[in-house]
Amino acid sequence: MEDLDLGKLYAIHLEPYNPAWVGLFEKEKQALAQILEDLAQRIEHIGSTAIVKIMSKPTIDILVEIPPGHDASETITKKMVRNGYIHMEEQKKQCEMRASMHYLLVKRFVLAISVLYYYE
Repeated sequence: MEDLDLGKLYAIHLEPYNPAWVGLFEKEKQALAQILEDLAQRIEHIGSTAIVKIMSKPTIDILVEIPPGHDASETITKKMVRNGYIHMEEQKKQCEMRASMHYLLVKRFVLAISVLYYYE
């Protein structure tokens, strides 16, 4: 998909801060913890919806950190897809400066889940 097509499909609009975003994150954090079991070292609410009282895209951005030594990218991606997430394969990229791998998954186009794998 071309960048222009993505821009049309995922038009950006901002909304006033919504306190419900915190609850949406907490609910999804619990779901992710169950899906990933002991693979997730940390699950954090990131992005503009995590900042109180600012205008934001109404998308809950979540970072899932996988510790070194867990080369489980296929396992994690399959678990996430089986649980209703969409793997945005075109967003997969190697983060050479951090020696990590980044995968983007979305759910219901309201949640953007970034899974970051750190390698030793």
